[in-house]
Amino acid sequence: MQTDNTSPITINVRQSTGTYIAKANGHKPTASCTTGPTQAAESLARKIGLAPSMLQERQRDGLGYGCSRFIHSGELATNTSDKAHCPNCGICHTREETCIEAKARIGGVA
Repeated sequence: MQTDNTSPITINVRQSTGTYIAKANGHKPTASCTTGPTQAAESLARKIGLAPSMLQERQRDGLGYGCSRFIHSGELATNTSDKAHCPNCGICHTREETCIEAKARIGGVA
């Protein structure tokens, strides 16, 4: 499922045997990390082409033990630096091209 750049995306993270596992509704990829829930959510955001800096953690009220929830505006990641290599995906592309488009251009998985 591609994001339409306007709909917010919820990333849910749960802890399981020392590993944090991140999933987003409507998106097939998952990400895991042993460092913490924020890092797992950021990793998933990168995988689905979102700017990880746009994640906002929500209150854990009502969530079970070891669970976290993050909200993302849905804005696709792009090269925001003044360098050719994008800090989000490591591919050379301009600000006008999203990371997903750059990966597809070089034959990578988008």
